[in-house]
Amino acid sequence: MPNVLPFRAVRPAVSGDPAARLSPPYDVIAPAERARLAGDPHNPVHLILPEDEGGQDGSRYPAARRILDGWLAEGALARDAAPAFYSYEQRFTHAGKALARRGFFGLLELREFGEGGVFAHEHTLTAPKEDRYRLLAATRTNLSPVFVLYEDPKGEVKAAVDAARAKAPLGSARTAEGDESLWAVPDEGDASPDARCTAAGAEAIARTLRGQDLVFADGHHRYESALRYRRERRAAEPDASFPQAYDFMLACFVDASDPGLLVLPTHRVLRGLDPFSMADLAERLDGTFRIEGLGECADIDCAAWRTEAFLANHPAGAFVAVTARERVLTGFVLEPAARDRAFAKTIVPRALQALDVVQLHELVLGRALGITAEKLAAQSHIEYVKSMAEAVRMARGGSGAGAVAGAAGGLAPNAAFLMNPTPVAQVLEVARAGERMPQKSTYFLPKITTGWVYHVHDAPAVVWGEGAAGRPWWPVGVPAS
Repeated sequence: MPNVLPFRAVRPAVSGDPAARLSPPYDVIAPAERARLAGDPHNPVHLILPEDEGGQDGSRYPAARRILDGWLAEGALARDAAPAFYSYEQRFTHAGKALARRGFFGLLELREFGEGGVFAHEHTLTAPKEDRYRLLAATRTNLSPVFVLYEDPKGEVKAAVDAARAKAPLGSARTAEGDESLWAVPDEGDASPDARCTAAGAEAIARTLRGQDLVFADGHHRYESALRYRRERRAAEPDASFPQAYDFMLACFVDASDPGLLVLPTHRVLRGLDPFSMADLAERLDGTFRIEGLGECADIDCAAWRTEAFLANHPAGAFVAVTARERVLTGFVLEPAARDRAFAKTIVPRALQALDVVQLHELVLGRALGITAEKLAAQSHIEYVKSMAEAVRMARGGSGAGAVAGAAGGLAPNAAFLMNPTPVAQVLEVARAGERMPQKSTYFLPKITTGWVYHVHDAPAVVWGEGAAGRPWWPVGVPAS
């Protein structure tokens, strides 16, 4: 089962507002935002999105390591004195509603997905994994956390992190995601006065998570890159004891029932295919979907409003399409009986067949439009877009920010497919069945901010502190290193 451990985090050594030392994760930072963040010499964007030096391709990775070493040497970053989990709260507004999502930072032992109680929920893309691997190998640091879902049926984890939040935070900041705060949930072996407020908290957290299956919400690319790095380090150091720092990954853990856990859809913009109309697509689908005309919308806001209304009335087995050649919107609905017929002669697992995004990828993108799994992984024809209005604008030839690799973003648009969000219950069900959804099936909002804590790989006695092997949260049966 999963080993989840507290650790001596490396954190920004600031006495005031740490906002300038924080950034969004690398994959949502546009060039203009990077330039703004980089105005502070200690912002983590210098690490997570480093720039090549002197026009030399790949020089950005060792450059990131030199920057990190400089921050550590000058004291801009410092390691905490005692191991702890770190309670983390993000307060934000969505659709006019104030929400708060609570979790905690800790270390997750690296296991292959599907082994040791760690499960992925979606497939990954090729290019980001190579980039993140090279950055990890150069910096030997988990710069940004992965995002993991757990369950807390007895409320023991909640009690521990709530006790921590009753104290003054280690830091609070207004970030791109909202208002955020961080607290320590120290190990009961810490003799400081603050530690007595949360006695046995670290033990309760480690015990609760060790007894269940954990499901990834976000960060699959970074985790798979860390698995590759760990394999290579273990091969190079076959006599190294367990655990080493590289056996663990920095993670933010969130209760799957947390009221602030929000999942949004990721829409699809198709590019570079032969032009087609909605009538062409309907003919290729040969009656598989019930198709509803939603009327003509020349205005982007009109298109978004009608799409939202249709999807709200069809929360499962439905999506909306608009082609580059037309101004009409078209709703697609897959009835259960039609779904069973459509998947009857496929190898698509039963757990996946009920997912809107699988129905789109398998029956429309794959069967009707010829976009294979290999093309999806390479991002040769698909852009993944968060905003519904932006997806419509891009499909009609407008500008927008997508996620296409290489030159695909410059290809002519064909259509946009607008989606419902995937419910958290389906995410857990699919992952624990050992299956994976298509790439970019979910978008958990808000993103987890980078820079609150870092897992800088060092000797075990440095990462976990002297005497860690005697603590209740230490992996069972593992001697001191």
